[in-house]
Parts: sequence; C-alpha cells; structure tokens
Amino acid sequence: RSLPIFIAGTVLAMAAQVLKLINPGGFAYDSLLISAGIVMQFALAYYLEWLSGLGWSGKSRPAHNAAPPVHAASFAMPAMATRMGR
Repeated sequence: RSLPIFIAGTVLAMAAQVLKLINPGGFAYDSLLISAGIVMQFALAYYLEWLSGLGWSGKSRPAHNAAPPVHAASFAMPAMATRMGR
C-alpha cells in the first residue's frame, strides 16, 4: 500500500506549495501544513488497511472453477506410436 500513500504525499506537497505561494505565512503556518499532510497520509494508510481487513483489496480474485491442469503423461510417445499402428 505504499504507492497510494506516496502518490497522496506528492499531491499534498504540490497543494502545499500552492498554498505557500498564496500565503507565505511563517513557522506556525509551515508547521500546520506539514502536520496536516502527515495526518492525512496516516488517515489514508489507516483507511486502506481497514479496507483490506474487510476483504477488499482492489484486486480481482482468480476463478475457482478453472479447468483441471493437463498432465504431461497424457501426451506420452507410446500412446502416439500405438495410434499410428506401430
């Protein structure tokens, strides 16, 4: 789940840069932006972990009714030789 958190951090950093251009602020404003970004990333990580606990992972599950595997013994040479009349 690190990729969604990384992407969220990148988007939050770009949004924080825009906010810094609009309102340069000071140390308190910078601290608030950084703290809010970290809290949002933790919230997203917790939410994604909660979703996976419910059984939703965002990935499709493999089909359970798949055809049985074909064994190599089915295509042995003696069987082919007997069909050819040898």
